[in-house]
Amino acid sequence: MLLFIRMMYGGSRSMSFSFWQKWLSIAAGAVVAIGLFLALTGFLPYSEPVNRLINQTFWPGRAVSVETSDFQRWVYGILGATVAGWGVLLLFVARVPFKKKEPWSRQAILICLAVWFPLDTALSLYHGVYLNAAFNATLAMAIGLPAAITGRFFR
Repeated sequence: MLLFIRMMYGGSRSMSFSFWQKWLSIAAGAVVAIGLFLALTGFLPYSEPVNRLINQTFWPGRAVSVETSDFQRWVYGILGATVAGWGVLLLFVARVPFKKKEPWSRQAILICLAVWFPLDTALSLYHGVYLNAAFNATLAMAIGLPAAITGRFFR
């Protein structure tokens, strides 16, 4: 923890920026991996625990039909593909223009978060899919924190 605080606030300004830029790159890589995982594995048996949690929200106490299950796999597949694509774009922005401290890159990240997070999270909360809302909060922190903290480097 002390090393984290020191890297964040202590040392040279470039070291602190470098830390957050790498953090952002790692978070973006994780987004790509999560998206690919969701797109390519939604039909495998180990996705069942998550499916059960979500299914209980919409069909409490009932098994889902084969048609519903097929629809879910399709939705998870295209959602995963979209998440992976968003992650690839974020990874590129983090590794090239953000690293060069181009102001538009930081603004783009913050605007994307400002559009995605409240909409996705509000819909998840409204429909009772708290697992997704918690995931959104974690992801928003992982991406938003470096974008917010590095603001002074883009002036």
